[in-house]
Parts: sequence; structure tokens; C-alpha cells
Amino acid sequence: MARCDAQSAALRRSCCRRLRFFGGFHDYAHGTEIAPAVSPANYSAGFLLASALLLGSGAVLEGAIRGISAMSRVFGGGIALVGAALFFV
Repeated sequence: MARCDAQSAALRRSCCRRLRFFGGFHDYAHGTEIAPAVSPANYSAGFLLASALLLGSGAVLEGAIRGISAMSRVFGGGIALVGAALFFV
């Protein structure tokens, strides 16, 4: 059991490092999208607010449909269809 916990902790640390690395490049990419006439502080505040709203609404929606397996399947199928459409477009 202790070995499993240690492996799990090592995996979490590894994933966190990779996410921070990816996040740095992701932030840089969005930072280069700022128009010259826009305040970087306002752009960053709007970006953070939009991200918080998306994450929060996703958590609320997930909590609302957790007990309804049919709803989960419908949303999962919808996500798969949108992903396929984006792939082929």
C-alpha cells in the first residue's frame, strides 16, 4: 500500500511539473495575442475571469449530471461529435 501511495505521489508531482511547463507556453501564446491598443492588465483580468467562469460552470454542470448516467452519455456523445467535427474541419 505504501509503495502504491509513493508511486501515486510521484505521478502527481510529474503531472504537475508537466502542466506548469505547458501552462507557461500556453500563457505566452495568449500573451502574444494582446492587441497593441489593449491594456495588458485588462486583458489579463478578462482572461482570468473567463477562465474562472468556464472552470466554475464546468464543475457545477458536472455536479448536476453526476447522478444521471443517461445525461452523462448524451454529453459525452456530444463532446465526441464536436471533437470529430473539429478534427475534420
